This record gives sequence, structure tokens and C-alpha cells, in this order.
Amino acid sequence: MRRKRSNPALLWLAIAVVGVVPALAPGEIVYVDDDAPIGGDGRSWATACRYLQDGLAAGNTLGSTRPIEIRVAQGLYRPDRTETHPQGSRDRTAAFELSGGLSLMGGYAGLGALDPNSREPATYATILSGDLAENDATLPAGQTGADNCYHVVVVTGPAVLEGVTVTGGRASGLPDDADDLSSAGGALLIVGQDLAMRHCVLRANYAAGRGGALYCSASRSLELINCLMVGNTAAKAGAVVHTESSQVRLVNCTAADNRAPDGRFLSDNTARPARGRQPPSIRVESCILANDGNEISNGYAALTIQYSDVVGGPFAVRDPQRALVWGPGNIAGDPCFADPGHWDAAGTPADPNDDFFLAGDYHLRSRAGRWEPPGRTWVKDNVSSPGIDAGNPMTPFEQEPVPNGSRVNMGVYGGTAEAGKSDYTWQFVTTQGPLPAEGLGVILPHEHIFTDLRGPTASGYGQADPADVVRVMKPFLVEARQKGVGVLFECSGIGVGRNVPIIARVSQESGLPVVVPTGVYGRDNFAPPEHQKMTEDELTMLFVRELREGIEGTGIKAGFIKIATGSASMTALEEKFLRAAIHAASQTGAAIASHTPVSSNASRQVAILESIDPAVRFIWVHAQSENNRQVQRQLAAKGAYIEFDNLGWSPGQEGTIIAAIQELLGAGYGDRILLSHDAGWYQPGQPNGGSQKGYVYLIDSFIPKLRTAGVDEAAIRMITETNPIRAFGLKSNQ
Repeated sequence: MRRKRSNPALLWLAIAVVGVVPALAPGEIVYVDDDAPIGGDGRSWATACRYLQDGLAAGNTLGSTRPIEIRVAQGLYRPDRTETHPQGSRDRTAAFELSGGLSLMGGYAGLGALDPNSREPATYATILSGDLAENDATLPAGQTGADNCYHVVVVTGPAVLEGVTVTGGRASGLPDDADDLSSAGGALLIVGQDLAMRHCVLRANYAAGRGGALYCSASRSLELINCLMVGNTAAKAGAVVHTESSQVRLVNCTAADNRAPDGRFLSDNTARPARGRQPPSIRVESCILANDGNEISNGYAALTIQYSDVVGGPFAVRDPQRALVWGPGNIAGDPCFADPGHWDAAGTPADPNDDFFLAGDYHLRSRAGRWEPPGRTWVKDNVSSPGIDAGNPMTPFEQEPVPNGSRVNMGVYGGTAEAGKSDYTWQFVTTQGPLPAEGLGVILPHEHIFTDLRGPTASGYGQADPADVVRVMKPFLVEARQKGVGVLFECSGIGVGRNVPIIARVSQESGLPVVVPTGVYGRDNFAPPEHQKMTEDELTMLFVRELREGIEGTGIKAGFIKIATGSASMTALEEKFLRAAIHAASQTGAAIASHTPVSSNASRQVAILESIDPAVRFIWVHAQSENNRQVQRQLAAKGAYIEFDNLGWSPGQEGTIIAAIQELLGAGYGDRILLSHDAGWYQPGQPNGGSQKGYVYLIDSFIPKLRTAGVDEAAIRMITETNPIRAFGLKSNQ
């Protein structure tokens, strides 16, 4: 029987096989399993190499048949072990060398399993250890001995490292080696080469110089995704040192409890770039940095941090050249780890070199459910981490367990099957009742089915033959549903002929769920006289009642609040409707969508909202009417949603809208964009209900234009499917 060698005291990542292993061009696969018999050639699991060094050597003999994938089964592998030296050479310069075109993939079940290609590093742990003498266990937990190898892994060519734990490297020992490469990068040393590292753990490594876990110099690209760096120590940069590399990207990583006097997570030693040359870039997104302050020491790199939890905030970043871009979505709170590791003073608190690290559990606490590796079960906490549903909104979240809030978590488990669960689900309140919001497809946040712009005193205002409205409008809704629209927001509120029974009938007969609003369309003379006379408190009570109990005796509840301002400065009446809407939204969790054609009124409304309840969601309707992109970015930074909703009306102006979308995406505010048509609609009092426009231009024409302009599928899906959920959805716990 295949022995099980997982260690619950260590931190293994459960990763789904699908979507983790990158697609490879035709090449060779070399198999390594420390349970394999001696003499294997690595061509199959049945003839696997026993020692990883021999597997790497077999891969290097394949010459031009690159890329080469090294599949490594569960087990413990030391770099000085080969068939020639099965007991180890004890050569501290020994390391696992990744040359050009190699992909080292750990976490396979290997020999003895029903499916040796089954891959789950949480169960089939692959450990690359620098403990050559096998004596680290006799030392205080987490310390590495002076006889450990300098670097566990050395990268000498473009490579991929995935699904392994690297531990026990000790980059020290040579006399006067403070600036020598032997004192840099206890776990990994990368010089002049590119590395993509995913779903790896770098734990309990040491460097007397720089980069307790990793040292990267003069490379074009370093990418770390879903990596955990804990308990590493160095004189500079307890986890990562980057110098002169052109691009460094860290996504959904957790760095905690690393030790260094300066740059406890990352130190950038980039010198001032020559005139005319761009500085290297470092991007940190959806990460958690919790190393007790002094997280990053930045040289001249262009450093961007966004959607990350940096304990200590921007003050934890040493940035004398002021190259830091403190992007959107950052927080600075306690990440609420399940059971964080800690350093033990071992009875000698005055001597930090005598301390040892006790590993912990860096899953995020959640009231809805947190994965607990030892028991392989879900447990519930009495608190939820602020990092849940707080990562980069453009990062895929579908691998996270439901409920997932339609947004990736921060930290190492974000985007994986071990992500902490959201303690709510999103739903829309439609004319057909509550509807789970996730997975509906395209959502249209601003359309009309039945609208009367004649004014509340007109004869027959807001009335029509329901059967005729169904006859005219049903085909448009059916077409939208057939082309992938999952729900439509009908934005005709009080003052523009809202008729909920008619809208509900069209929705029912077409099969397309529709959300209707409360709120008063207060610009010009649209607001009915009786609503103009109501006090702010009376309006608030009306809006809350329609959200919680139903509209005008129909039993159909409103799903959001719709208000309006005109083209001139806000009037006292418009401000009264706004304030009532904010109070109602604060009580119910509903969002406010405001018809606002000029940016000055948008800014004024957001300022009033911030003074009452900054948590209320605000949608700037008709943002395309204002070409001031700076205001769009400013309000997006404050949390407002920027809605471009005239699609199909003026195709010649769509280049301007696409440019605005690209600018918001580039600035990190893609999660604030909404798209719709402002189309429809049946107009009472006109033959055939007037002239109608359909609801499919976005799908048929505008999305293809976005693709042509270079907007990728993830951004398109976020804008058209996920952003409306975050903008308008109601949480199940509200």
C-alpha cells in the first residue's frame, strides 16, 4: 500500500488540477518518485527516477525537445541525493537546477495510486529540502542547520516551478560572503532568468545576506501566484529580494512572519535607471503582507500595490523615491488568519538568532466556513476576514467554494478550492420574486419597458392596455433572454409612469426576470405634486416600505432606488429626494441609481452620500454624457459605479466610450464600470406604443468592438456579468 506522507503541521495548498497546469507545447515528460526502484529512466511512472536530481539530469539530456515537464510525486527530495550518492554527498553547493524550458510540477500521487497522475499537493506533498544531514529535526523547530545547502533551487534558464514546498535552505557559511551569491536566496536563487512560480510554499529558509526565501537579479520576469512565504529570515528582505528585474508580479500571495530589519517581505535594490530607460516594475495584487511592519523597501522600481492587505498600510512601505502607487482596494487590517505561526524566543528574548519559528495555518477565518487541513473539513468562525471577497475583481473566482461573493479572496488561498467562504449570497428582488444573482449571464442595469414622459398631470398618465404592451414588448425581452441576458433592470420610477403590474406581466410572459425601482424621478416637473410635498422622513419611509413590503399593493418589492438630477445645479427638491434615498438605502442595503447628465451633480451627490453613509452604493447613470474622465476616475476611486448606458443610440460616439472604459481599466477601476442601452420602451398615448429599440446591441455589436479594442474576456465578463451584481445585488443577510 502506498504510504501517506502528508504532514498536517505544514501548510499545503489544495489546488484543482483543471486550470492550474499550464498548457505545454509537444515535449517530453520526466517522472520522479522517491518510492521508485533504482535504475529508472524517468519515461513513465513505472520507470520513474527515484531521485529528483537524476530526473532533472534526464530532462537536460532531452536537448531540443523542449518544453520539458518534470512530474514529481509526493515525497521528500534533497539536492545532494542521486543514484550515485543515495545517502547524499553533503555538498552544500548542491541545488536543484532548473534550466531553460523546464517545468517542475509537484503534488502527484505517483506509484501505488490508482491514478498516479492524480494531482493534489494538499494530499500528495512534494517537499524540496535543503536539510542535507537530515538533522534539522533535532534543532528548534523552524531553524536550519549550518550544514544545509546554500540554495535549494537555482534557476539558470526560463522555468516554471509549481506545487512544491521549498524549505531548509541556508545561504550562509563562506567567509566574508555578505555580497556573494552564496548569501542570497535560501530557497531559490534566480540570476538573469525568468521564473513563474505557482502554488508553492517557501518556509523556514535563511540567508545571511539578502532574500531569506528568494533572490532574483537581472531577470526579465518573475511571477509568483498563490504562493505562501512564512518563517523566512535574512539580513535584508526576509522573503524576496528583487534587483534590476524588468517585471515582478505577485498575485494572491501571503507573506507572513518573515524576519529582516529592512523589507521583511520584499526589498528592491534597483539602481537609478539610465536616462531614457524605463525603471523595472513591481505589481502586488490580492496579496496579504503581515510581517509586523516594514513590509517593503523599494528602490527605483515602479511599485504598484492594489487590492491587498498590507498590515501597517502605506507606512509599512519604505519608498524614498516616491515610486509607490497605492492602488484601489487596499486595506490595512488584521487578516484574521486561522492560526498564524509565530516566533518563539526559546527563553532568550535578547538573542533573536536563537528564536525558532512555529508554523501555523494561514487560511482566512470565515463565519460561513473555513477549510481546516488536518481534519479536511469546513469549520465556522465567529468572525470573517476582511480579505474575503476583497481581491482584484478581475481575477477569476470560480474555483472558490460557494458562496463566494462573486469576487476572489485576498491571500494564498484566493481563487482556490480552499478559499474562505462568503457569509452571504447575492440576490436580485425581481417581479418574479427573489432570484440568486450569480451565474445569470449578461445583466442589463438600465433599460425601460413601460415609460410615460408626458408628466403626472397628463390624461391617462401611466396607463395602457396590458395586452398591447405585452404584444409590443415581449419579443424584445424574449430576444434578449435568448441571446444571454439573465435579468433586466427597469429604471422607470415614480414620476415617469411606473406601472408595476404591466411590467410584471411582460416579464412573466417573456420569461425574463425584471427588477423595478422605488424612488422619485425628481428633475424638472416629473415628480408628482404629492411627492414634492412630502418631507424627507416621509419619503424615506415610502422608499423603505416599497423595498421591504411591496409597491402600491402589488406585493412586488422594489429592488433598488432610482432618482434624478437635471442639467443645471442640483435643486433643493432633488437634494431632498437624494437624502431620502440615502437614508432608505442605508436601512435596506439597496443601491441608488441616479440619472445625472453632468459631472458637477455627480460629485455633489457623492459628497452628500459620504456625509451620511459612505457604504451606500451609488450608480452614476448616463456618465457618458460627461467627457471629463478625471471626474469619472475620481468618483470611481470613491466607490461610485460609472454607467455608460446609451449603447446603440450614437454608434459614432462609441470610440469615446471605449477609450473611457480602457482608461478606467488601466487605472484599476474596471470593477466600477456598468454598460447598458437605456432602450425600450412602450409609450402610452402613441400609436403602437411609439418607436422601440431592442436590448441586444451590447451583445451583438458593442462587446465585439471591445474585443477588437483589446479588452480581454475576463474584463468583459466582469463588466457585463459581475459588476451589476456588486452594484445592485442585495445580500442574503440584509
